[in-house]
Amino acid sequence: MLKQLSAVLLLSIIIASCGGSNGKTGSPKLTKEPTLAQLDSIGKAFVPQIGTYGGELHVALQNDPNGFCPHTTNSGYSQSVLSYIYESLITVDPVT
Repeated sequence: MLKQLSAVLLLSIIIASCGGSNGKTGSPKLTKEPTLAQLDSIGKAFVPQIGTYGGELHVALQNDPNGFCPHTTNSGYSQSVLSYIYESLITVDPVT
């Protein structure tokens, strides 16, 4: 009885998963592309502001970093803090 019930359940799952589609696949497409003037007005709304030098940054971590020397630490918590410190010191030139 248990084998028959599991076979019926398996068969119903297979049949349900093979159902036809209604012709709509993927994400809905935009019907109207935004104009350049609209994009420009959106860009002007997000004008960056100059901040003040110094201050504190509070980052929530599950554990304390065990050091800030990138050569001696192998902690993921330290690496996440070090990425904020050393992120802008080295950049990659996409041309070379």
